[in-house]
Amino acid sequence: MPDKKIKRSKPQGKINPRIVAQGLAEGKKKIDIAVEAGSNANSDSAKATSVTRVINSDKYKEEALPFVEKLIKERDRAIKALEVKDLSEVEYEKVSNAIDKFTKNIQLLSGKPTGITEVNLEKADEIKKALEDV
Repeated sequence: MPDKKIKRSKPQGKINPRIVAQGLAEGKKKIDIAVEAGSNANSDSAKATSVTRVINSDKYKEEALPFVEKLIKERDRAIKALEVKDLSEVEYEKVSNAIDKFTKNIQLLSGKPTGITEVNLEKADEIKKALEDV
């Protein structure tokens, strides 16, 4: 019986979850975050994978949770600001962009996908109608 080689992953260096959270919030690429956070992986793929592992770890979630909660509160405040009827077009656009960025950062820091993979036509009609009322 031939000997099977056991493929073992090489240690990637200890990655600092706080630096990962900060890098994601700043919109940096996973590869750059990995280097800053202490990864000593050689390939870009391994660097990106090491950041993904950190994002899915309990330690990271513990580090990111307080910041994510703050982002959610700020996003909620921005949504309330949209309820004001006398916002100028420029103010409305700024607040809408802020809500979008808050939402994406919340998704990123929570390890959730930031893209929509399917379209719900019923919801699209509801959204279109709601936007016409604004």
